[in-house]
Amino acid sequence: MRKGFTLIELIVVLVVLTVGLMTLLLAMRVANVQNATSHFIAVADRLASGKMELIFWVRDDANFNVVRNENFPPEDPVSGFSNYKREVDIFYVELSDLNTSAGTDTGYKRVKVTVSSKVGIAPDIEIVTIISDGAPSG
Repeated sequence: MRKGFTLIELIVVLVVLTVGLMTLLLAMRVANVQNATSHFIAVADRLASGKMELIFWVRDDANFNVVRNENFPPEDPVSGFSNYKREVDIFYVELSDLNTSAGTDTGYKRVKVTVSSKVGIAPDIEIVTIISDGAPSG
C-alpha cells in the first residue's frame, strides 16, 4: 500500500484549482464593473432629476419665459461630482410635433436634461418633458 500522491495527480489538482480560481476572479471582476455602472447610472439619474426639479421651480416661481438655455449653461464637471457633465436643451415645440423646434413661442417648451459620465462606463441619462406657460390654448 502506497502513501501520498503521484506527480500527475498533483498537477491535475493544480490545473483544476487554477481554472476554478480564474473563473471566480473573472466573475468578481464582472460583478465589480456592473456595480460601478449601476452606481454611475444612479448618481446620473439623481443629477438629471435635480436639474429638472430646478427648472420646474424656476418656471413656477419666476416665469415660463425665464426657462431658456442661456439660464441653464452646461456644467462640466457638475459641481461636487467631478466625473459627470450635465447639459440642458430647451426649445419651443408644437403639440403636433414634440421633437422638432417650432422656432417661435407656442406656449410649450421641450426640456431635455442630459447627464453623462466623464469616465465612460455608463450610458447617458436623459430626462425629457414638456412644460407650458399655463395660458389656455386656442
